[in-house]
Amino acid sequence: MKKLLLVSTLALASVTAFAGQPAADAKLHFQTIASGDVAALMHGYADSAQFNWVAGPLDGTYAGADAIRGVWEKFTKAQGPLKVAVDKV
Repeated sequence: MKKLLLVSTLALASVTAFAGQPAADAKLHFQTIASGDVAALMHGYADSAQFNWVAGPLDGTYAGADAIRGVWEKFTKAQGPLKVAVDKV
């Protein structure tokens, strides 16, 4: 339940990285998060991106690709691979 809640919150926060893109791009982004592949995940962020993580131990605002990469590295190290199911985007 804890991982489901965390991933649900994460999905809501992450969808802003693909605002205006097709649903397939958002689903791919969620699958990339679940895989733990930080290098692939970072392809969705510009150098000047800002990322807002809401709640939990990573709560905060991260500015720039290096800061965002750092938070994704912490998340993937702590969580490991996850399963993703997307109902509607």
